[in-house]
Amino acid sequence: NYAKSLQHTQQEKGNFQAAKIWLDQAFHFFRNSLPQEYDFTEQLEMLYLLGQVYQLTSERDQALTYYQQGLQIAERYENRLFQVKALEGLASLSSKEQAEPYYQKALSLVQTVNDPMLTATLYKSLGQYHSELGQYQQAFSYLEQAIKLSEEKHYQILQAEIYEVLGYGKLKMGLQDVAEVLFLKSKVIYEQEKSLNGLASIYNLLGACCFYKQELEKAEHHFL
Repeated sequence: NYAKSLQHTQQEKGNFQAAKIWLDQAFHFFRNSLPQEYDFTEQLEMLYLLGQVYQLTSERDQALTYYQQGLQIAERYENRLFQVKALEGLASLSSKEQAEPYYQKALSLVQTVNDPMLTATLYKSLGQYHSELGQYQQAFSYLEQAIKLSEEKHYQILQAEIYEVLGYGKLKMGLQDVAEVLFLKSKVIYEQEKSLNGLASIYNLLGACCFYKQELEKAEHHFL
């Protein structure tokens, strides 16, 4: 638990390599101290977190391995919550063509799980996926549902991430003014929550937005 706590702290700070080291240690301790009977939920959580942190350090193959292992165990024990998490992870690492069946299966499963955070997160991912495909109507439909859930449940960081994804979609459509409003909404939340990773990302997007609007001084300010 101590190693997992340190992993979470380092990941929040954007120190992904350090987070990976602590999580690897936690998983090593976990595997070497397994009782004959134990709760598989903890193993599923560890595999999902390992998939995430290896994805953040751009070690795709290892991340895929952890997500696949987690999916197999979740299916064996009919744990739908971690099936959805693993499927979303696999989709995010797959090509656009390969991602579709993962997302569809996750979408069918999440409707049977009473977890608003998981549902909103999946809708955000689906919105991003369809936005990248240029399917903006579908993308915005998922993102609007995600915003509604995150606002109702006060998931602040997730709400900021959704505004960011929605703003990026509007920016791709050439709607810079709309995108800037959404990015600024996201920025306010990231500042309130002291999310350094979120702020770094949103400043880059604000800079790009101002650059496309030919507001070069504002763009330079955001990039710096």
